[in-house]
Amino acid sequence: RPKINRKQGRLTKEEKKAETLAGTVIVKSVSAPNSTVLPTAALADAGRQSGLVGGKFVPETVQHCAAQVDQWYRRAGYLANSVTGATLDADAGVVKLEVDEATVSSHPVDIVCVKEVAIDDRTGETMSPSAMRRKLMLEGGADSDGSVSFNTTIVETKGKTK
Repeated sequence: RPKINRKQGRLTKEEKKAETLAGTVIVKSVSAPNSTVLPTAALADAGRQSGLVGGKFVPETVQHCAAQVDQWYRRAGYLANSVTGATLDADAGVVKLEVDEATVSSHPVDIVCVKEVAIDDRTGETMSPSAMRRKLMLEGGADSDGSVSFNTTIVETKGKTK
């Protein structure tokens, strides 16, 4: 089975012979058997746009197809996924792309928005920025070195914070 890897080094005699055979086979389709997220339509488009489908199994078209698939992954938000190699089934004319796809935990992740707010030393209540400014103006809240300090805490917010 002819195989092209992205990190290709020196070829053995067997690999050179397979590569010569690969250059004579017309590719009929592209698949990614170990993919769980890549749609068949995206693979077919990548194969057509790269010239791999209908063309020969040569490094340039395979790499162009891999770049098309990698671009689909990025657009779809799968930043950790990529094509790592390709194998040709010469009898069927099918290129099988080898892909690395990140797996996600079955436990969902909750994202919570928070912001830091000042706490009134006397009451223990959180203060708005305007209340902080008033307190500073009324009490002249600067330390001896001219710095201003407040006790703060983190509070949950609904979406964006200023």
